[in-house]
Amino acid sequence: MRALILLHDSFSTRSPTYSRGGGQMPQQSLLSVTTSRQKIQIQYTLGYFFSPHNRARPANNYVSQRPRQPPFRQCIAMWQPQFPGLSGQGLAAQALPVQLQLLQAFLPAEEWVLADLSAKPHARLLCRESVIGTGVLDPFVNMPLVDWQPHASLPSLSWRHINYPDLPADSIMRGWRMPVCLLRLEVPCPIDPQAQYVLLGLTRQASPPDIPARMRQKLDLCTASIAHVTTLLRRFALTEKSLVAAHQYARIDPLTKALNRAGWNERVRAMDPDADAAVAFIDVDFLKAINDSQGHSAGDRLLKNTAQTIRTLLRPGDCVARMGGDEFAILLADKSLPYASTLKQRVISALLEHNRHISFGMAYKSEAGTLPKAMRLADTRMYEEKRLKKQAPFKRGGGSSKQPSAAPRR
Repeated sequence: MRALILLHDSFSTRSPTYSRGGGQMPQQSLLSVTTSRQKIQIQYTLGYFFSPHNRARPANNYVSQRPRQPPFRQCIAMWQPQFPGLSGQGLAAQALPVQLQLLQAFLPAEEWVLADLSAKPHARLLCRESVIGTGVLDPFVNMPLVDWQPHASLPSLSWRHINYPDLPADSIMRGWRMPVCLLRLEVPCPIDPQAQYVLLGLTRQASPPDIPARMRQKLDLCTASIAHVTTLLRRFALTEKSLVAAHQYARIDPLTKALNRAGWNERVRAMDPDADAAVAFIDVDFLKAINDSQGHSAGDRLLKNTAQTIRTLLRPGDCVARMGGDEFAILLADKSLPYASTLKQRVISALLEHNRHISFGMAYKSEAGTLPKAMRLADTRMYEEKRLKKQAPFKRGGGSSKQPSAAPRR
């Protein structure tokens, strides 16, 4: 992946070129990021100058030869990240302060901030470049889009006046002469229509600054480079969100929304090895008969309602998982004997209110020695209860050879 991080054009009106290593170097400069699976390499390149035999040479050597370029040289000198182990997201975030410094060089202001207005409930400040102290622009980040006027010579720039009624009571701007001018530059993000990035600047002038024609292209390049980085950051955020959702979905049973076997195994591995726990296995009676007589949709409703009922009886630290078919498992972390000992009757009573019958087996880690042994013991007790119920007549609170009706439609 190759992503544009920083664009910078010369401050001078002339465009001389420099020769080194058999190539010519245009004055326009480019900072790019090259990533691979195991490493991220930052290359400072000037224009499209370097050839394969001198790609590894640091381009900031050339920067020092360029006359009358202190802002760019200072920006490069200030950004010297430690590359080993740094993620692509971290590299992109480190590029933002450099870009705001370039914006400050092109269009001077008391303060510039880059904000993500799509963050809820409040806008998130991504970067700041200030010459008067931080926080001056914070009250205006969420300002409604009213009274904004387009700039006469730069359509992408809008502005509005700030007066005393707009200021917080403790703002240092109350000592300024009013009105002052608030600037706004929209930063597009083509990969996500819901994203809304904006650059806000504050000047002490009563009117928006004049922007000469030769400076408009530089501002457009600077804004475009910031848009590239914010788009890259947004792509990282969306990818991370998708990975988290995929990780959760891979451990959730899609029908009952309980943990599946993979999620159950992960919770068991995360248990404190020194803490006691209780494990219960539950088998839903008559599921096959309901599937055969009333259809699989009725059986699905029975499973969903069973999982929902069990969840309402558990504490926040406990979990329920569908182990497959008609079988559920409950893990009581850091169990307390009174709570665990009454769980069986509470689960059976709650399910009987909806005419649902189960077989239940429970074991404690302290009695089995280890958690896996407790799971096998609880599973054995559940199947033993199921076998005994098949040999016994129907009893309220236990099981029955009589088929119950399916869960009601919701």
